[in-house]
Amino acid sequence: MTMDARRKRTVLLVSGAGALVLVLAWFLVARMGGGLRQVSGESAEMAEAMRVIEVIALDPARVPDYMASDASGIAVRMVTDVAKRLPGPESLKPKSAAWWGGYLRITVSWPRPEGEPLERTFFLKREGGELRITGLQT
Repeated sequence: MTMDARRKRTVLLVSGAGALVLVLAWFLVARMGGGLRQVSGESAEMAEAMRVIEVIALDPARVPDYMASDASGIAVRMVTDVAKRLPGPESLKPKSAAWWGGYLRITVSWPRPEGEPLERTFFLKREGGELRITGLQT
C-alpha cells in the first residue's frame, strides 16, 4: 500500500467512525424526548414556570412545596438559599427557556443597582401535572 492509499483509508475510517457517532448521538437524543425545544415567552409553560419562581421569591419557606419529590436535600437547600436572595416578583424577568428531554430549563434575570443584571437557571419537571423544581445552576 502506498502512502496516499493509507492516508485515504485512514480518512475514510475516521470519517465513517465520526458519522457513526453522530447517528448514535442523534438516536439517543431522539429517545430522550426529542432534544432541545425552545419555549415561547408567552406560552403557558413559561407562565407556569415563572409563577413557581415568583412564589418562592415571595416566600422562601415554600420552596419544599415546589420541589420535585426526587430532589435531593442539597438541591432544596440551594434553591432555598437562592430564593432568599431573589428580589420581588416584579423584578424577575424570564431570559430563556427550553425543554430538554423531560426537564424545563428556565433562566431568569433581575437588575441590580450597579453592573450587569444577575441571573439564575432553574430546572423543573412535570410531576403530578404541575411543574416542580429539581435544581438550579448558579
